[in-house]
Amino acid sequence: TLSVDVMSLRVSYEVKYHHDIEEGESLEDDFCRTEKIITEAGPSLAHSYSVFEKEVDEQMEKRQADKGHRSVDFRALHAQFGEYYVNYPKGEQTAIFNMHEPGLYKYSEPLPKMKWKIGKETKEVLGYMCTKATMSHRGRTWTAWFTNDIPVTRGPLFFGGLPGLILELQDSETHFTFTCDGIEKADGNTPIVFVNKDFSESTRDVVRKTEVSLLKHPTEF
Repeated sequence: TLSVDVMSLRVSYEVKYHHDIEEGESLEDDFCRTEKIITEAGPSLAHSYSVFEKEVDEQMEKRQADKGHRSVDFRALHAQFGEYYVNYPKGEQTAIFNMHEPGLYKYSEPLPKMKWKIGKETKEVLGYMCTKATMSHRGRTWTAWFTNDIPVTRGPLFFGGLPGLILELQDSETHFTFTCDGIEKADGNTPIVFVNKDFSESTRDVVRKTEVSLLKHPTEF
């Protein structure tokens, strides 16, 4: 276990999202899931993860230790959010994905350039006055609401780069909606840790293709 920063804030988000949307279907035809995303923000980096995915991975590691295999956890057979270390190593972000029996895949890539357009609209989220910002990123158009009252340039997962903390985030198709439901100020002594495991070093393209294979043919995979 490696301490990579000291936590300043611990922010929780409720994320509602739709999955398995086929062409011609509406969101009403699909099943909506709800999960919890945690972002640990420090002075130099951020660590963000899905609570559910982290629990599943810990259970699979225990199974590996007890029975010698991880197997496929069918509760988790949907597109994953992954675990992100933003600005670790410096100037890059590291992503970790649970690929079930084959273990954990890890890749690093340059920090994505998020070209936000900050508007003039405001609204209140969790008691904070927030400003609207929009951008297009990897095929989706995103709307964020951030607060200057918390000058931390972070948000859920790998999103960030605004003058304040992102408290709400949604794509234009409303497939994903992140809403902050808790902010805890750390005591300045809590480390943000990176746990070295038996990772399969990979790339984003390979991980995404592997994930598609897992979702389409889990038993064969």
